[in-house]
Formats: sequence, C-alpha cells, structure tokens
Amino acid sequence: MTWARQIGQALQYQGLTSYSQGDYDDAYGSVLAQGGTIDMAHDVAGSMQSGALDAWMTGKELVWLSEVIPIAANGKRQTATGSHT
Repeated sequence: MTWARQIGQALQYQGLTSYSQGDYDDAYGSVLAQGGTIDMAHDVAGSMQSGALDAWMTGKELVWLSEVIPIAANGKRQTATGSHT
C-alpha cells in the first residue's frame, strides 16, 4: 500500500499547487467584463479550478485507503475516530 500513499500524497500536493486564487479572480473578472452575469462568472472560474480540487480529493482518498485496507485485511475494524477494534 506504500504506492497508494505515495501517489495520494503526490496528487494532494499537485492539487494544492495547481489551485490559483489569482487565476480564479482573473477568470471571474473576465466573464463580468464581457457582459456575463455573476452566476456565470462564478461557474466559469469554479470550473477552471475543479481539476485541482479533484486531484486533491482523490489524493486524500488514496492516502486514507492506504491506511485502512491493511487494517481490514487483518480482519480488524476501524472506527470513525481511526482507532482499531
């Protein structure tokens, strides 16, 4: 499961470094400058950042799975707090 943890951490890092508030603001302003509505501007700017957020979430899930799959494979349950029973 080491590979899943490493890939997960890399995806989280990539997602965080790809997200740019400046790009979001530029896209938002550009849509408004072209006569778009506030809702349109929000949608366009948000969709530009969705890949970064998807990468971060996927990475987070892989890291979590790398921790719980070995526990489950050993026949143990993990509680919501992360403790083993």
